[in-house]
Amino acid sequence: MLADGQCYAFTTLPILGGDYSAENVWVASWEEWFSFSSDLFKQLEALPDGSTVSLKVVE
Repeated sequence: MLADGQCYAFTTLPILGGDYSAENVWVASWEEWFSFSSDLFKQLEALPDGSTVSLKVVE
């Protein structure tokens, strides 16, 4: 059971090659997950399928 404010999130997003499997899922804060994933999807939306991307995590 998820607590209030939690959601299931992918360890590696399927758009970046992750599997749609239970092993690739964890519980995250929905605010942080939606903020992260929506920002990432916005940056990737114009790229054609098969594009190579690199991620730089900045704290």
